[in-house]
Amino acid sequence: MRNILVQAKSQRIEDEAYVEFVNSLFGDTRGLLVGGLLQATTIFFFLLTTGVYYFSIFIVGAIGFALWRARLGQLYQVAYDEVKSRPISVQLAMTRQWEHKYVVPGTLTAINIGLFCYFGFQAAEGGVSIGAVYCLLFAPVPTIVGRLYGSMKLASFMLFGLFGPIILGFMVDGSLLHILLALLCLPYIVLVLSMVKAVRGTVVSAVEGNADKIEIGRRFDVALKNMAHGLMMFDDNNRILIANEQARKLFDFPDHLDIVGRHFSVLMRFARRFDGLAERNIKNLDIAFNALLGRVADRRQVLLDDGRYLELAVSERSDGGTVLTFEDISDRVQSARKIERMAQYDSLTNLPNRQYFETMIADIAAAAKPDEYCALLVVDVDDFKHVNDAVGHAQGDALLRSIASLLSLKSNSYKHLACRLGGDEFLLFICGVKEPQHMDMTVAALNRDLCRIHDLKSEQVYVSCSIGYVTMKANEYNHDDAIVRADLALYAAKDDGKGTWREFEKIMDDEYQRRQRIKNHLAKAVQADSLSIVYQPLVDAHSGRLVSCEALSRWHDDEYGNVSPAEYIPLAEEMGIVTQISGQMLRKATMECAKWPDNVSVSVNLSPVDFRTGEIVSVIKHALSASKLPAHRLEIEITETAVISNEREMIGKLRAIRDLGVRIALDDFGTGHSSLSYLHRLPLHKVKIDRSFVVGIDTGETPIALLHGVTELCRTLGLDVTVEGVETEEQLALVISEGKVDRIQGYVYGPGLPSSGILTLAKMGRLPTAKSQEYASA
Repeated sequence: MRNILVQAKSQRIEDEAYVEFVNSLFGDTRGLLVGGLLQATTIFFFLLTTGVYYFSIFIVGAIGFALWRARLGQLYQVAYDEVKSRPISVQLAMTRQWEHKYVVPGTLTAINIGLFCYFGFQAAEGGVSIGAVYCLLFAPVPTIVGRLYGSMKLASFMLFGLFGPIILGFMVDGSLLHILLALLCLPYIVLVLSMVKAVRGTVVSAVEGNADKIEIGRRFDVALKNMAHGLMMFDDNNRILIANEQARKLFDFPDHLDIVGRHFSVLMRFARRFDGLAERNIKNLDIAFNALLGRVADRRQVLLDDGRYLELAVSERSDGGTVLTFEDISDRVQSARKIERMAQYDSLTNLPNRQYFETMIADIAAAAKPDEYCALLVVDVDDFKHVNDAVGHAQGDALLRSIASLLSLKSNSYKHLACRLGGDEFLLFICGVKEPQHMDMTVAALNRDLCRIHDLKSEQVYVSCSIGYVTMKANEYNHDDAIVRADLALYAAKDDGKGTWREFEKIMDDEYQRRQRIKNHLAKAVQADSLSIVYQPLVDAHSGRLVSCEALSRWHDDEYGNVSPAEYIPLAEEMGIVTQISGQMLRKATMECAKWPDNVSVSVNLSPVDFRTGEIVSVIKHALSASKLPAHRLEIEITETAVISNEREMIGKLRAIRDLGVRIALDDFGTGHSSLSYLHRLPLHKVKIDRSFVVGIDTGETPIALLHGVTELCRTLGLDVTVEGVETEEQLALVISEGKVDRIQGYVYGPGLPSSGILTLAKMGRLPTAKSQEYASA
């Protein structure tokens, strides 16, 4: 881009130079007439010395062509006056046309002289006549070089018109000497043309240099006038060389006052005379200026009476003078103060931020008496996101300010200090506690104040808050430990329900530490691919034969023994490694299923997290390819939670999985809030009815009609039905009593088995129930 701009600028300068060159061709009409008269006079002297009077035709030609060229010059000036104020492109087009017009009389003038010189050489009788011929031949050459460099075309034509007749005549004459003379004229023509080109280049370079200087000067002037800073340039005697408009405005000098060349001390006197600044301000500026000009300092700040802050700076010039700049930094000073406050306070609630809060409470704790206690509370607004969604973010901000105001209320008994931890969480530090056992009452009272209806201008919003807190001796207070313990208490409070509070207890830390250690062990186990799988049979409700099994992840840890999937799968989701577990499950389950009979399939549960990336379809495809298991023998189980998180994207991925030939089942059906609404939109093959519909049907606690109703609904939609959690033969008989259930899963057929156990069951006919197995073993 820069090269394009440079080329455009260079072309513009060259175009402007060309226009001026053409102007020079037509500019000196008087010189053209004088030149034509001199040519005619020279020819006339030749006539007098030789007596060859028919040469007078060349006199007529010299005068006629000179008049022609002069007339063209007059016409050109009229035409140029009409376009000189128009864009350069218009001027360029016009001057090119007139250059072509000028070439004709100019060339004819040269030919007229050339013919005269050729015939003159032949008719000359002595030194005077020969001298006249030579004079007329070479006299135009300096004019061509010095005046016609603007038109290379005209210069070339005139040179060849001047020397062409002599060259042709000498060549036709045929003598060796004449031929040599003719040939010598050619390099002379080339030399003259190169001189013309060199002069043209020199002039163009000079024009470009001058244009650059003018442009630099213009830019400098624009910069001085428009720069926000005031600028004064001093010589080595502290006299002003340049001062921009901002500098004049500082002292409120009138426009007619010329300050260039004045000494700095004179400026101070002018400032007092014209009352541009108060005396105190002038004195302060005088001190600052002299300090800077005397090299005592490089930068100074001055506060004016109107509240403005000026920053003055000085830099040295190479010639010994100085450049003094000053800037109104009032906004910067105010911004610095705002930034300082922003660095210490939360902009929304005006509470101290976390960093400043820690500094302040450290001072408070250090000043506490040895027998005093302090407490740190973490306050979290329950379901704050729903407040934003319901009444808008502006009202949500108002709610946070309302809570901040309540937390900031001073107590006669204790020292309070609150801060916004971030989002909808706050910290409250209480110091001066004499009886820590009574803190529970204080926290309970605070919770009652917070859990209420808050008036938010145009809205009234009820919210509850959960609080976790820790109490410790003031002289032992460690903020990092305190906030960790208060957070653990907050987690416990949230587990108890909304709008409650909990004090930190040692067991909370023990559970937290255990949770962290289990996370570390789980990460290593997943990395080592050491999780195992058991398979729970799925039995055909009509034939009693094994038709499928559900792959269940199992983990045995050296320290914690057998860890329940209900504990480590949520941790894996929280850690972001559940997708690795799902991938390992798919790989192992499909490998094992490929070894079983063709009529036995396998199902694998997928986490909602698995569908948040675009890889799950590829993982399934890779597992099928590696195991060579037919796609219809693999079933993917999903929960309603996975669908709710992102229904549109979820449906797209499920359709891609279905297109592979893999079957899809909705697990734990009946436990969600809106499972019925998904049945007709999801690309499902099967529904697994949750165990909650089975528990108690054999005792009458759960109506069997409820199970039959849900089963009938699924069958109506064309979906296969599996009932989970069947544990007794009585439950089994009731579940299959209406014959609308396709598969049974549960401990009635025994617990999960390794792959070898499934292979054994697959070879059997109708599977025995667990109770019948007990009788058989007995």
